[in-house]
Amino acid sequence: MSEPVQSLLSQILEEQRKTNELLLMLIQAMAEESQVEIAEPSVYLSGEVIPPEPPHVEWVRKR
Repeated sequence: MSEPVQSLLSQILEEQRKTNELLLMLIQAMAEESQVEIAEPSVYLSGEVIPPEPPHVEWVRKR
């Protein structure tokens, strides 16, 4: 293999390593974020208040 081709392949490999490292950091951050409990919204985008769900809805969800 010629020297320029080998150099180019080495550069590409190094960039792929950097990309993989960034992807791993993103995956880890997303995993940590998913452990945080997200509060249910209390208003619609229009500003209208979301009414509470009737008690039977919780019972159905738990089944």
